Amino acid sequence: MDEILFHVVNIAHSATSYTTLLQTHLVVPLKQYVTSQPDLMNIALLLVIVYLSLSILGMASRWIYSVVITTLRLLLFVAVVGGGIWVWQRGPQKTRSDFLKVVEVRGWWFLSCDDDDDVDDYDDDLLLGSSFSKVDRAGIGKSGPGESRRVDNSTSLPLPILWSPPSPPSNHECTTTPQVITPHQSTACTDNPTPYRDENVYLLGTSLARPVIARGQIAVAEKEGCTLVSHGCTGKGNDQVRFELAFYALKPDIKVIAPWRLPEFYNRFAGRNDLLAYAAEVGVPVSQTKAKPWSMDENLAHCSYEAGILEDPDETAPKDLWKLTIDPLDAPNTPEDFTIHFEKGLPSKLEYEGGKVVTEPLDLFLIANAIARRHGVGRIDIVENRFIGLKSRGCYETPGLTILRSAHVDLEGLVLDKEIRALRDQFVTFNYSKILYNGLYFSPEREFLEDSITSSQKTVNGKVRCRVYKGALIILGRSSETSKLYDMAESSMDEIGTSFAPVDTTGFISVQAIRLKK
Repeated sequence: MDEILFHVVNIAHSATSYTTLLQTHLVVPLKQYVTSQPDLMNIALLLVIVYLSLSILGMASRWIYSVVITTLRLLLFVAVVGGGIWVWQRGPQKTRSDFLKVVEVRGWWFLSCDDDDDVDDYDDDLLLGSSFSKVDRAGIGKSGPGESRRVDNSTSLPLPILWSPPSPPSNHECTTTPQVITPHQSTACTDNPTPYRDENVYLLGTSLARPVIARGQIAVAEKEGCTLVSHGCTGKGNDQVRFELAFYALKPDIKVIAPWRLPEFYNRFAGRNDLLAYAAEVGVPVSQTKAKPWSMDENLAHCSYEAGILEDPDETAPKDLWKLTIDPLDAPNTPEDFTIHFEKGLPSKLEYEGGKVVTEPLDLFLIANAIARRHGVGRIDIVENRFIGLKSRGCYETPGLTILRSAHVDLEGLVLDKEIRALRDQFVTFNYSKILYNGLYFSPEREFLEDSITSSQKTVNGKVRCRVYKGALIILGRSSETSKLYDMAESSMDEIGTSFAPVDTTGFISVQAIRLKK
């Protein structure tokens, strides 16, 4: 551009010089000659026009040059100032992320090849490139991403803050950006009511975790401006439904990529063995092996195991499968006692080890977990009915929730009105469990039923004394300072009491027998 302007200026100056020469050596003599030669008037007029044209050209060239230079300088100044303000407001990391979003993602790099019913230990499953929301609920403590981490009986779990994925193999094109990993352990302890059961024994540890994870994933997606999220659930399990219904309920315009339902993916990776081979080929660390190919899904509440040798419902689960609880046969020979306090149905205090007390919800839950784990409490092995119509065999460890729910149900027997409990058990328990299991947590019917649960728990205040021993939970006693439903004098077989006369039951029995006598 500068070179072009330089030539324009030279032409303008040259035009000015030619104008001066013409005026001195041509125009003046011609003017004198024309005055004596009228026939040359036309030539004179032509020369005047040439003169004026050249003069105007010189002035115009200098004006155009000034305007162009000033405009370019102004545009450069605006770009520098505006860009600086934009970067300052958004921050360098966010700005980098925005630039990365224009990169076309031509390949996917899978960081995990597991799938609980669907999903793996701590790697929530498939995490894609730059414009995909990446949420990992991993516990990156003593081991790295994707590696198995056996948690001991301590009362703390590492809270991950940031994870930057390792570099992918060079023959796979992708774009990855470090993302914040949001801990939702406290949320899981305080936002969910007392757990309900599926198949009468399963405490829905995975079902409860999915809405917590989905909510965190959508929060990150909105913060990062993502239009796509992904999961690594199989096309045969429940979790694909749970995640996607939650995604769409929280962000209706989100788009979901589910590789396990894409023919180009599942035709290449027919099952776990193919994925294990691929992970070994490209150097992706995973905890599963061909010798132990079952899937695991662990969260704060439980760990579930499926697939592999467990697909045979008559195959005994191997001893080394269970990672949260000790084998009851190997549990301590001395029982352990503790007391759980409840306020409006929620655990409010736990007394253990001869005087220790914990009240904060997350700490209380972790202590309950530790007590149950070291005594082998909370294992089940069942065949369940998946939402999509298939039966599935699953092994579950839910140590802390097992003792908390058992104590809670026991206290309800003391303080809950029998009609309220009957309605709750006949209608609310079954339907609430089904809603959670089928992935409809973010639904109006769940909110309706949860309000009913909250209302039913107004009188559930008191404490339950418990004992754990070699896989068993034993209730030692229960009491409440607020409930009057249980009256020792009325229930006693050793005294008549003041508000109940045995003779009254004669009429009661007679009325109940009317239809039976017909």
